Amino acid sequence: MRRGTRVAVILAAALLGLAQVSVGQDSPAQPASQALQFKFTPGQPLTYAMNTRMKMDMDMKAGPGSAKTKIDVTLRFNVKLAPKAEVKPGLTTCVLSTSDIDGDWDISGPGGTVVLKLRGAQMTGTQNGNVIIDTEKDIGTSQAKDFKKEIAALYLSGEMDLDSRGNIKDIRGEVPFVEFWKEANEASVGFFGIVFPEKPVAEGGTWFEKVALKKMGEILLEGEGLRCTVTFTRQPDTTVQGKPVALFKLSAPFSEKDLVGTLQQMGQKTRLSIPTFRRTATGTVHFDQSKGVLLDSDTKIDADASMNANIQGQDLKMDMKIGAEIGLKLAPESPAKLPKAPKTP
Repeated sequence: MRRGTRVAVILAAALLGLAQVSVGQDSPAQPASQALQFKFTPGQPLTYAMNTRMKMDMDMKAGPGSAKTKIDVTLRFNVKLAPKAEVKPGLTTCVLSTSDIDGDWDISGPGGTVVLKLRGAQMTGTQNGNVIIDTEKDIGTSQAKDFKKEIAALYLSGEMDLDSRGNIKDIRGEVPFVEFWKEANEASVGFFGIVFPEKPVAEGGTWFEKVALKKMGEILLEGEGLRCTVTFTRQPDTTVQGKPVALFKLSAPFSEKDLVGTLQQMGQKTRLSIPTFRRTATGTVHFDQSKGVLLDSDTKIDADASMNANIQGQDLKMDMKIGAEIGLKLAPESPAKLPKAPKTP
């Protein structure tokens, strides 16, 4: 069942995506004073606290046997964007790095319950209450290393070119870094989860991002793939810490049937049939228009899917229900350090 579980997790990641492929379009709205734009100032880094949680219930049937698996995963880390230079008007190179990486995994299935905790460089884990990993005590270090390989890119830094609308234009760095953030960008609307249109947007105005997703993680879809429209609507401005800020809501539902894809893993090619694939996603975004800075965003997702495959000669059927919460919040600016007073003689 292990390979089948891996296939399911890949599909789960795709279910959570808000992929953006095409250019947004504006709907009619009253004129606004200026277009919405991100502003990146060299020498003024931005640090965001990222928090994601995914819960998945999966029912797998293989031949005469069946198995139910529950997965609850939470990841927390800080993302730092350090603007380096403006390549050309509206396009800035930023150095991206992460820190304070924590994670919690609670996985229960036919083999029992596995609980893992990642706190910085240290990892602990239990299976059915028995300790299997404790890196501080040199227990299960090889298993911990294998597990950390899945998130190795989070420990690397690299460069991104971001435009004033929020799009990622280029990514540079070590291969794992580039691959990780490219895949993340394919499953997101821009870097911040929102891409502004070129024209101003007044209160009540909406714009759209059209989706045509051909690849979900390691699954390559046939035909037209997934099609979805992400709708953004500007709400009445609100206040955050006493300051006026812009507020936006997003909605990104889709429902597809009879998708077909292939998965290439370990030299084996598996054909997948996805009879149903449904997702609803809603969220809010706060944006400081005067500073050109995203303050926070929150997205909630509910999804379900069914999938059929033949793995190593055995028919496999999976039904999944998935829920997720994704949060991004600007960290407060660090107070300027005052020079030390000279010692009195």
